[in-house]
Amino acid sequence: CNHAFSEWVAGGPVSDPAIRALLTDRSPLSHIHRATTPTLLLHGALDRCTPVGQADALYAALLRHRVPTRQVTFPREGHDIRETAHRARLSQEAVAWFDTHLGGAT
Repeated sequence: CNHAFSEWVAGGPVSDPAIRALLTDRSPLSHIHRATTPTLLLHGALDRCTPVGQADALYAALLRHRVPTRQVTFPREGHDIRETAHRARLSQEAVAWFDTHLGGAT
């Protein structure tokens, strides 16, 4: 992940055991056992700020806890989805997800 950002958020380096404990406590994976909200993950395969492995881990954990979830990974994309076809697909995925999980309220 973006270590400079992590240090700014946590107030110190991730090498410090107290900071690492704080970041671990703030991690969604540390609280996944309480997750119930249907979750759609839309991610760029080349994201260097939030590596796709983090989305993979969250997706797998949500599935293990039987939380409705879907992951869509866009090839060639980073933290921002830029390709026109990918943006269209992202919108379609989001609208379909909301229609399913908000009862067609979109």
